[in-house]
Amino acid sequence: MNTKNVRIKINTGNTYEVIEVCLDFSERSTPTLSRFYADGEYYFVHEWKRLDGTIDAYSACLKEAIENGLN
Repeated sequence: MNTKNVRIKINTGNTYEVIEVCLDFSERSTPTLSRFYADGEYYFVHEWKRLDGTIDAYSACLKEAIENGLN
């Protein structure tokens, strides 16, 4: 298992929260840190793709992080 700690954004309805989770990157590309602007604030989160080229939804990553026992 190739685990990495990454920062993901969660939409809370009024704003965004950035949380750090541990995910398995055996089937994902190396995450890169990027910045986005929302609600008058800059947020730093990681981006990556699956090896087949698809993009993971952060909500699916949060569910995986809760279920994988690494967090």
